[in-house]
Amino acid sequence: MAKARDVALDIKNVIGEENIISYTNCMTRLRVKAKPNFEKENLKKVDGVLGLIVAGEEYQIVLGPGFVNKVALEFSKIVSIQSSETINENLDASQNKTAAEVAIETKNKLRGKSGVQTFLAKISKVFTPLIPAFIGAGLLTGIAGILSSTVNGDFTGHDTLKAWNGVLSIMLTLLTNVFIIAVGWRMAEEWGGNPGIGAMIAAVYTPFAGAAMAGLFIGGTDGVYNFLGITINNIEKNWLTVGFITWSTTTPSVASLGAPHAGLIGAMIAVGTTIFVEKQFRKIMPGALDTILTPVIVIFIMLMINLFLIIPVAGYMFTGITWLFNNLYTNPFGASILAGIFLFALVFGVHQGFLPIYFALIAETGVNGLFPILAMGGTSQVGVAIGLYIMAEKDSLLRKQISGAIIPGFLGIGEPLIYGVSLPRIKPFVVSCITAAFGGFYIGAISLWGGVQLGMNAPTGPGGLVATIMMTTVDGNVLVGVMVYLSAVILTYFLGAMFVMFAYSKIASNGSNKTKEIYKSDINIGKKIGWTIAFLTIVGIFVSWFVWWNKLTDTQKLELKGQKVE
Repeated sequence: MAKARDVALDIKNVIGEENIISYTNCMTRLRVKAKPNFEKENLKKVDGVLGLIVAGEEYQIVLGPGFVNKVALEFSKIVSIQSSETINENLDASQNKTAAEVAIETKNKLRGKSGVQTFLAKISKVFTPLIPAFIGAGLLTGIAGILSSTVNGDFTGHDTLKAWNGVLSIMLTLLTNVFIIAVGWRMAEEWGGNPGIGAMIAAVYTPFAGAAMAGLFIGGTDGVYNFLGITINNIEKNWLTVGFITWSTTTPSVASLGAPHAGLIGAMIAVGTTIFVEKQFRKIMPGALDTILTPVIVIFIMLMINLFLIIPVAGYMFTGITWLFNNLYTNPFGASILAGIFLFALVFGVHQGFLPIYFALIAETGVNGLFPILAMGGTSQVGVAIGLYIMAEKDSLLRKQISGAIIPGFLGIGEPLIYGVSLPRIKPFVVSCITAAFGGFYIGAISLWGGVQLGMNAPTGPGGLVATIMMTTVDGNVLVGVMVYLSAVILTYFLGAMFVMFAYSKIASNGSNKTKEIYKSDINIGKKIGWTIAFLTIVGIFVSWFVWWNKLTDTQKLELKGQKVE
């Protein structure tokens, strides 16, 4: 293992201190902003470096969690430039800040920075400081779930166990209530609004605000309500109350008014609107009156906008999005698609868009059933890395890179594997996406045909094996949830290793050449479309490639060469 000081010194020597503008470090990388007056490829040759990502004049040197902190410390001792503030990153590879940043920076190299990219970067910054709290609270709640399962949820005669269960699960309960407020505060900070006002508006959508918000509708006798002089006869169909509807758990057909069920989605829309309204008033409000009048006017306007527009609209959005994902992730084919595209979403930074959906699913079903499906993306990276390690030559650079990145991968930190191993080589990344699709299909099949709806006990958390302790089912069966998730992880590890070994085999080499010939040949467009549809099923690729292989003579098979793994 390379020593931190030697690595730091080698990096400095390759870049040249005269070229270093500034530097900082995140959870896995030393980020050096430097003039391009050096050979960047030499950084990859430094012993201890797992990979290199270049974004403009910033050189992101992948070193791996833990080790990067030691290198950064040694780097600070040998360069005269003062370090920038260390970047704090989320531990979860399916919902983390660095993935979004890398995606934006990579796209910036291809085209100018767009408004969408800026928006995604800010969204990432909003959630990143908050997610570790869910990881910690979720893991404690997972332990509480295990304790509860030992008595089948019945604590009669087990007061001590019941007390421990309450202690371990209380923080997630509290966090779920205040998380929306924290998001409102962070959004206002990032977009230039007043954090206090942002937090207040977001609080409208918290569970504990339910009684207060429902109390704005006066009456209720014989189902008739009065709201600011407006008579409401049917709360289930009235525009003003549809966003507040809650159904009795004992009598499902009976509706009443509760907290706005738009949750995080509604809060984010409301806070975004608040920031816009606040900025408009601050432009025209005299300085002497701004401190007093602007907050009063903005809060009143936003209260009205929430009640008359955002809560009803967001309520319908909440219902629609939840319906869509409920029908996707509980279906094996839908789950397969979601798992297969997640790594692309991660690389391009749009994975942050899943966070509001996680909260919507928690509110709707009590568990985050989408998370374990998407976690197959990071899991597939580990399986593919195992296969690559087996095929790589002893003492090769690839083996060294995988050795430093695979342990974090097992623990749900997939960035070193993605950016240091699979993505630079392209083929392993594509194989990872295909493998993840199979893992997602398995979980979806267990849900649809096995009747076991797997989910995480919190809106988000760590991936990989660490997530196991947070798994449960819709009906609260922790043991079954853990077993199903573990079986999905092990299956995906195995398939990842097998698929990548197949991808570098003679069969794949021959199949790839034959596939290219199909599209280069003069066969009619109908047959090309037919082949394309077959290949899109993924299974069609394996079948056609094996058929083509079996048609070869023994001599032709011996002459073929598989792709070298390096």
